[in-house]
Amino acid sequence: QRAGAAPDGACIVVGTCASGYDEETNVFGDIIFSDQLTDVAGASNCPTQYFWESFPASSGPADRTTYLFTYLDLHPSRPSVSEIFDDYWRLLPSYQGISLEELKLRRALFGLFLSYKDSPLRAGFDRVLQVGDASGVQSPLSFGGFGALMRHLPRLTDGISSAVRAKAVRQSDLALLNLYQPNLRSAWLFQAAMRPPPAGAPAWEAGFISRVLAATFEAMTASGDSVMRPFLQDVLRVDGLALTIGGLMLTSPLVAIEIVLRLGPLAIADWSVHFAAMLAYSLLASPPVATALMAAQRASPPPRAFALQELSNVWKYGAGFDFEQLTPPTPLPPAMRERARGAAAAMRSAANTTGT
Repeated sequence: QRAGAAPDGACIVVGTCASGYDEETNVFGDIIFSDQLTDVAGASNCPTQYFWESFPASSGPADRTTYLFTYLDLHPSRPSVSEIFDDYWRLLPSYQGISLEELKLRRALFGLFLSYKDSPLRAGFDRVLQVGDASGVQSPLSFGGFGALMRHLPRLTDGISSAVRAKAVRQSDLALLNLYQPNLRSAWLFQAAMRPPPAGAPAWEAGFISRVLAATFEAMTASGDSVMRPFLQDVLRVDGLALTIGGLMLTSPLVAIEIVLRLGPLAIADWSVHFAAMLAYSLLASPPVATALMAAQRASPPPRAFALQELSNVWKYGAGFDFEQLTPPTPLPPAMRERARGAAAAMRSAANTTGT
């Protein structure tokens, strides 16, 4: 359906599950961690920013899964998957504080997750609907569509059931299941801020991305769990973005100015359009409008009721209001929290020793 169009971005992920880690420190995980500045990678010496994710594996107390990932476009100078895997083996000892000889490899994996700005991808045929990665409902920050599919599963199952009952299975009907979602497009600004320019372009200062990441997470942490959790689960909301950006401007104004200068006015203007659309979607997904739509839906024939249902759903999901239905986190017992913090500190100390 995209007629061979090149992706606008990609997330390359490489990693392993291995045994041999210290059971005492293998009790915590990193969602996103960066232990180095932007550096060159690949045969073309392309500026690249690496990030880590890791967590204990369920296969045993000494087993751990570690991922190295990066965001990039399709410029020819970008490193290949195999070159990034070479860097993974080189950098893993300094990240985890353990030599490769101490590890027993259980499995290795890699993935190249492509993303397009013109997403979600609307249905192009009668009776055919794309789901998962094929639908484009995942944001450019995510590792593919499984998590996004789980988030959208209630909407899709209800929508497909309603479409079948209403016999609304033409291309124009099914296209309503994957309408424009402004919070999906808003995520592109974050990917752009974590993707240094390719080789040959004016280079960013090596510490820029690390400063942006640190300042952004500090602002979200100060705003509380109601801001942090939606972002980590790939759900962007107006309130969360406003608090994060406002906090960033107050606590790290120089970083905020640097973001505007590095990314340029066009990227900021494009993001502003989609943020304004998020505001509109938030109003349209408000309880009074949702109640009125529900009443109109009940009074409408099945095809029109299906269309109204999907309008209500796209406003709700496009504003990130579906996050309110997610299960609250289970508080971690203080003793377990302290143990995880101590283990993380011990592993970081060992990593610094190994790195030197």
